[in-house]
Amino acid sequence: MPHLVDRNAIRQVDIDVPCDVPNCPYPVHWVKLREHYSYMDKMGLADAASQGVETMARYRFLKRLKEWNLVDARGKLLPITQATLSDLDEDTASAIWKAIDELDDAGRAEADLPNA
Repeated sequence: MPHLVDRNAIRQVDIDVPCDVPNCPYPVHWVKLREHYSYMDKMGLADAASQGVETMARYRFLKRLKEWNLVDARGKLLPITQATLSDLDEDTASAIWKAIDELDDAGRAEADLPNA
C-alpha cells in the first residue's frame, strides 16, 4: 500500500454548459478532478466545513479541480483561482459542483471520505 496519495490521479468529466464565446475553441467543456484527498486535505475540509458552506465549497473546488477548459470572453483559458470561482455563473458552478459531488460520493463509498 502506498504511503502517499497520487495527486496525479485525475478524472476528466464533461460538463454540460454552453460556450457563449464567438468561435469557442472547445465544443465540449470539461473539468479534470483529483480523484483522492490526502489526510491533510480531509482535515482542511473538516475545518472549512466548520467555517460555513461558502468556505467549504471553495475548499472542495480548489482541492478537487486540477484543470478545466473554461475560457473568458476573448477565448483565453481561465485560471483556477478563488477569484475565478467567485465569478462563475450559476449553471457552470452547478455543473462543476455536481461532478465534485459525484466524485466525493464515490469516495465515501470507498471509505476515502467520512460521511458528512
